[in-house]
Amino acid sequence: MSPGGSHSWRPASIPMIEPEYLAEVLGAASDIALVVDADGTVQSALVNQTTTAYGTLEHWEQKPLVEFLTRESVDKFKGLLKSATSDSPLPRHLELNHQDEFAWQFPVRYSAYQIGTERLILMMGRDLRQIAESQQQLVQAQVALERGYEEKREFDARYRMLLTATRDAFVVLSTSDGRIRDLNAA
Repeated sequence: MSPGGSHSWRPASIPMIEPEYLAEVLGAASDIALVVDADGTVQSALVNQTTTAYGTLEHWEQKPLVEFLTRESVDKFKGLLKSATSDSPLPRHLELNHQDEFAWQFPVRYSAYQIGTERLILMMGRDLRQIAESQQQLVQAQVALERGYEEKREFDARYRMLLTATRDAFVVLSTSDGRIRDLNAA
């Protein structure tokens, strides 16, 4: 890290990686690594060898990546391609939801880098399924909590209505200390 806070290597200090090891390095640095051309066609798809959740993605190669994206991710990906072809800076991070034959879906956060002179894009992705599952559990817990609050409000409303509608004197005592907790007007 330089004194200014940026991460950089001197050009002479960057190690040359032999082509036969590059795929292993990219696969280890990300869960999914894709090389996509300017038309959006997947030229290469690598999967981290420690993850078996994706299987192999070789069937993605030489096909448009949009075939493996959910509807809401297609526009994000097309925006990335537009940036790449217009010499605009690529969005540094991009979250895309993948689908494959509608059998499974998974979210991935990609870092995108323009490589080579042929306008190829290297997309190094991290699986967001655990985060998405945690968010889903949080939403379900929130819904259950809201449902519980709503049931309690309904119970309280019926209780208050019963207290006011009853003509007889009505007192609610605490069983632990014998104190009056509630009573009606009668």
